[in-house]
Amino acid sequence: MTNAPGFVVKGGGSRAFGWDGPYLQTAVGSDPWGNRYMANIGVMSLGREYVPVIVSAGADGIIDTPFLVEWDELGERLGDDIYQVCR
Repeated sequence: MTNAPGFVVKGGGSRAFGWDGPYLQTAVGSDPWGNRYMANIGVMSLGREYVPVIVSAGADGIIDTPFLVEWDELGERLGDDIYQVCR
């Protein structure tokens, strides 16, 4: 929602942080089961084999999706988690 990502910033330029947006206009609420969403956007700096995703833990409230998700894992059933790839 703001330009304060909490991870290592990119070097150079006039920007203070590494994320240039877009930013959300409103706060993200809970998933349909009242749980917070998880985001692994920090993997964007690790290489092309990892996929940045936003995850809902699903009805059981347990994150079954590994933090380091690879592209070939996207078709697998990861418990009852629901995820969306960040693009």
